[in-house]
Amino acid sequence: MVDTPPDRDDDAGPARRTPLWDRESQQRYQAASERAHRAAVDRHAGEHTAAALAEIWPGLGADARAFMEYLLLSDSRTVIARYEDTLFTELLAKELLQLPPGVGTVLMQRMETAYRVPTAVWRRLADDRARYCGAAGDADARRAELETRFGDRVQALLGDPPGAGGAA
Repeated sequence: MVDTPPDRDDDAGPARRTPLWDRESQQRYQAASERAHRAAVDRHAGEHTAAALAEIWPGLGADARAFMEYLLLSDSRTVIARYEDTLFTELLAKELLQLPPGVGTVLMQRMETAYRVPTAVWRRLADDRARYCGAAGDADARRAELETRFGDRVQALLGDPPGAGGAA
């Protein structure tokens, strides 16, 4: 007696299998992939953080608010600084700073890394400078004061090239 494979019927030939990938499955997969891609792009740009900035800002410590003001007054949304500084850890946790991809391995030997304000957050801060820059008055004097305050924690401030979407 010959064993019949489980997917064959002796009288009718091969059994009919339910296809795993049909047009509807493909459309669902593509729609889910597009949603995931859009969500990743929005997260990278900081859209969700920018939308909630008015709620996030009051919960920041005084140092964190002053540092964001320092970046804004310096027109620099990228900074190179010590990796394990609690100031930057707080701003990373609130998603007001990000670690740009690909920079960690270059700078980590010196225990430094680059931090970047997400594009959407930067635009929101720049659009409402009066709200997010604490002291009214001489911006240059305030920037110099903040530079003295944070200068030992920051290795470099980097501005964006023209047209890069950083400054508003």
